[in-house]
Amino acid sequence: MVNRKQRLPGPRLQRVLGAALLLSLVGLPLQALPKLRRGREGRLLPVHWQGAQALAPATPRLSGLNRKDSRKLGQISGWSSPQTRARSGPWSGSLYIGMNSQQFRRYTSDANWEGLAIARRGNGGQAVRHYMQPGGEGLYTPPPDLQLVYARGFLSYAYFVDDRLVGLRLVPDPQEEGFVLSQLMTLVQAWFPDNALTVYYQLAPDSQDLQVQEALIGQLPASFQGDLGRSGSQPFCRVDFQPGTAIANPPTQCRLLISAQTLPVQ
Repeated sequence: MVNRKQRLPGPRLQRVLGAALLLSLVGLPLQALPKLRRGREGRLLPVHWQGAQALAPATPRLSGLNRKDSRKLGQISGWSSPQTRARSGPWSGSLYIGMNSQQFRRYTSDANWEGLAIARRGNGGQAVRHYMQPGGEGLYTPPPDLQLVYARGFLSYAYFVDDRLVGLRLVPDPQEEGFVLSQLMTLVQAWFPDNALTVYYQLAPDSQDLQVQEALIGQLPASFQGDLGRSGSQPFCRVDFQPGTAIANPPTQCRLLISAQTLPVQ
């Protein structure tokens, strides 16, 4: 039995209460409910409905940022060191002697290399030298070794003849700690997993950790033959790589003096 003296909510208030229950179920704030005023006979009547803006969550504003700065917070603009520019995980790309300049450009762009200078020699610029800072990418040597090595600590000169890569020359980056012989050997395997090639390297004098002073992977164009040996007068060592073969004990006593007869030119 319903107590007739008990006043039941009117239909309009019932709709408001139903809306409040619906809002609580979907997680919206009760401020989205219509404001009420008391009308005749004590009834609660809606004053106005706040509309769709009351249902939408407010978008937080970033203080101190203008509209021109749409970058994420903490993002640094401009070039940074290769360690911070490098990808967070190992890089799956590779190089090979004979690749064209477009393929090389795709690799260096994806791996975040920075171009520093370009030089062209020969009739129509048939020999080209790209001076670049590697992006510090991490690479694995082919299985079963799968050693991780990082392309950093040096600057690179990439040589092309008739739009084909013939060699890479590496020199220490003065803004970093340089690179050592074991890193060079591992990097050659990771960069050129499918090439049989020759590596020439010059070790820094009196270096306990076998710092590399200069290295050439592959060959030089004849018009750039004066580039090799600029880092010092020490003799070079030579190592021949075969695909899938690791160099466990590269020579450290170098006796090869670079001359016009021994220079590896294309």
